[in-house]
Amino acid sequence: MSSQPQFAFCSALVDALVANGVRHAAVSPGSRNTPLLVALGAHRGIDLTVHHDERTGAFFALGLAKATGRPTVLCCTSGTAATEYMPAITEARMAHVPLVVLTADRPPELQDRGAPQTINQTNLYGPSAKWFYDTGVPETDATADAAHLARQAVSTSIEAPAGPVHINVPLREPLVPSEPIVPVPAATAAALPTVTRPIADEPALRSTAEIIREKRVAFIAGQTPTRNAGSAILELAEASDGIVFADPQSDARFNGADHPRLVSLGDLLIASGVDLPAPEAIVHFGAIHTSKPLNEWIAALGVPLIHVHNGQWHDPLGVATSVVFAEPATTATQLAKLAQPPARSFAEQWRVADDRASSSLTAIPPGSEPDVARTVVDAMTSSSVLVAGSSMPIRLVDSYAVRRNSPLQVISNRGANGIDGTIATTLGVAAAGPAVTAFIGDLTALADVGSLAALATSEASVTLVVLNNDGGGIFDFLPQSDETRVSSDVYRSLIKVPHGLSLAAIASGFGLDATRAATVADLRELLTGQAKGPRLIEIDVASGTGPQARLAVLDAIRS
Repeated sequence: MSSQPQFAFCSALVDALVANGVRHAAVSPGSRNTPLLVALGAHRGIDLTVHHDERTGAFFALGLAKATGRPTVLCCTSGTAATEYMPAITEARMAHVPLVVLTADRPPELQDRGAPQTINQTNLYGPSAKWFYDTGVPETDATADAAHLARQAVSTSIEAPAGPVHINVPLREPLVPSEPIVPVPAATAAALPTVTRPIADEPALRSTAEIIREKRVAFIAGQTPTRNAGSAILELAEASDGIVFADPQSDARFNGADHPRLVSLGDLLIASGVDLPAPEAIVHFGAIHTSKPLNEWIAALGVPLIHVHNGQWHDPLGVATSVVFAEPATTATQLAKLAQPPARSFAEQWRVADDRASSSLTAIPPGSEPDVARTVVDAMTSSSVLVAGSSMPIRLVDSYAVRRNSPLQVISNRGANGIDGTIATTLGVAAAGPAVTAFIGDLTALADVGSLAALATSEASVTLVVLNNDGGGIFDFLPQSDETRVSSDVYRSLIKVPHGLSLAAIASGFGLDATRAATVADLRELLTGQAKGPRLIEIDVASGTGPQARLAVLDAIRS
């Protein structure tokens, strides 16, 4: 059989992906995926990045898709190479990030016969992929299906809730073309397919608006696929005299304005137990908030809770009394038109308390984890993006970062909340153009140490700030750290697990510009000005001091 049908199919598929708005692909070298690589490499309308490590490539694609809102193509060879995509695909599914995954495969006659690099790739990613399609070995008439297949893949990846789709392409030898492949010129930039966004129906809007008019309302601005949702939620709070607890990933949190309805330190205020009027209803937009004290407080209130989501529930405590399946930004705007302030006002009391809590941050112990977090956030410019590690760093940003005079976009892999792939995600975000600072912990850095090789060869303006507390500092806040429940030996050797490694030393081994900041003042100086290229800054923080630093701040708020 001639190899041309599969090359014609792969070329047609790539052409159609570009025609449907795809602009970027992250590929990994291989043999079985040669026809796909040749098609991608020949098309001038798609930007390619090459990743020797499929896991790094997948998280890179995730970060790029998060930053651009466009699906990124992933392409790899057959076998375990495809399984390396699984963690990033899982995060993409949970965080509603569009990806189009192209995996090469062995033909049917090589399946289940011990052929090398051959595994069962049918529905390889299970429920983590929104949609799976196996093309079969492309035959002479397969190109006719390429345009439909590409449009269906892109449309499915971006329609609510967005997520990854998987196309498996079995390919037979010979894997090289029998005639030269003609380069495809870059076409005029194409728009993504138009997909229908869910809009709240009139009964849901009226019933929600009635609650907002009659009760003191707190709005939860969680992470949403649309970046303007935070602004719409703040406008709704203004119209209804409500308050907003905004997650760091919501554009309501660091919107560059001193908005009177925004409660920036809700996590600390609630954890401190200060006496404040409780809301009589909650309207929760998007993903669950980072703050565990806030979520538990809301669950304990026992008040009506309306959850507005774009296709995936975020109600792990099971307290939502009603659910509105609709696009959050549009819904908030619609509700603002129907809202009116209730007779009783409580937003001002929360704002006064929030200002007092901000003043109490002077109690943060110098050199502590909160001190490092505030220094990183304060150093960010309005044109840059902060990628926060999904374990302690995002929590530190949520707890201790106050309002800013300039807007800041925060990105974190909080879909599945895994720490793996964060350096690669940062590289993907930087590929979209902005200067990026990543604030991560030492274990997060070690979990993605292989991506330091990709960072070292990049020309992107990326700064990695690694907070090294010699192990899993987040566990110091959990019951596992209680010696009366878990022995100190077990806690230290099996849970927290000190490692004694220097990330700056490891990064230097990859040829990366790496520096150790002796103090927070040194860190502040190093962060002054924009990085000209990739670099890593490591700062040590004494192990086990995180809870004490938090208690010091809570005591100051209570006093």
